[in-house]
Amino acid sequence: MIDFTNRGFGRDSGYIGGTKGSHVVLDHPELVEATGDEMIYFVNRDGRICIFYAVDGKIIAGATDIPAEDPDAVCDEAEVDYILEAMRMAFPAIRVDRSHVVFRFCGVRPLPRSNALTQARSAGPQLPVLAPGNGIDFPIYSLVGGKWTTFARLPRRSATRSCGCWDGGESAIRRMSP
Repeated sequence: MIDFTNRGFGRDSGYIGGTKGSHVVLDHPELVEATGDEMIYFVNRDGRICIFYAVDGKIIAGATDIPAEDPDAVCDEAEVDYILEAMRMAFPAIRVDRSHVVFRFCGVRPLPRSNALTQARSAGPQLPVLAPGNGIDFPIYSLVGGKWTTFARLPRRSATRSCGCWDGGESAIRRMSP
């Protein structure tokens, strides 16, 4: 993670605010039939995104989208309850409970730190710079955020800014660009 790397240089940055996405796998043939080949995707009452779909005769349901700093986070009991309640909201006529849960997992997505209600709605790509200091005689550039749509543009902008620190850097970028 960017903040851990920057700390290794003796610099605190606080650029990243992870979001934990927890999921459960349900053994529930009735839900598999109800979803068919469709992915069900909706915004829950609290503004968080929920998703569920069938894979190999099971339902994968999630995500909880809550702030998390620990990359080793786990899907806890409250998140299982949240996901099951979302399933019941989407399919009120189908009984869904803990007896259907066969597995749970989660991951922490590194996103730009934000005070937004949900981390997934945080700002887009950024290129913050830590000025030289603390025994480091060069700036530290951090690529924060972005999606595949910014894949080519953001690295080129990053390289242009960083090469601009050295004499001849701009011409080197022009030579490398297609």
